[in-house]
Amino acid sequence: MLEESKNLEQMLINLLDIKNKHKLDNNSFMVLLGLVNLMGIINLMEGRAKPDPKKGGE
Repeated sequence: MLEESKNLEQMLINLLDIKNKHKLDNNSFMVLLGLVNLMGIINLMEGRAKPDPKKGGE
C-alpha cells in the first residue's frame, strides 16, 4: 500500500511538472486530470473484460 501511495504521489508530481512546462491554466489542467482518470478507468475495464483462461475463455 505504501508503494501505491508513492506511485500516486509521483504521478501527481509529473502532472504538475507538465502543467508548469506547458503553462496550462487551471481549466486546461483539470481537463488533463479528467483525461488521465478516464484512461485509468478504461484500463481497469479492459483488464476485467479479458477472458480468464482458467475458466475456459478463449
